[in-house]
Amino acid sequence: MTSTSTTPVRARTGKADALVCAAKPAQSRGVFNVGRMQGLETAAKLLGGQQILGDAIGVGSRSMRSKFSAERGISDGDIRLTIAALESKAKRLLDHAEKLRGEIIPESTNLHAPEAEQLDIEQAIEATQ
Repeated sequence: MTSTSTTPVRARTGKADALVCAAKPAQSRGVFNVGRMQGLETAAKLLGGQQILGDAIGVGSRSMRSKFSAERGISDGDIRLTIAALESKAKRLLDHAEKLRGEIIPESTNLHAPEAEQLDIEQAIEATQ
């Protein structure tokens, strides 16, 4: 049986095909901007890693690597979700700082200074000798 197909078929070569695939609109959505890429990298460091940022914006580690290497663009939605993750972490940090601030004993209730106790002990030792 012979094929009557008029469309020529060529073997896949790999590298060139990958370039064609990467240019598909579904994979190149978003803005390719150095400022966005650097902002995302900084956010990843502040949040604790690319995996945590990826979880926050709902993408896997492979997609995150693609965004950092400019193979995929960074959408406004990615930026908004990153901002929300940063603000959430900042709120947690500030809440924890406030909690720790509450653990500090006011100076007026610090009646016993360690230096004064040390001097009293040294004086007591000298007095017994």
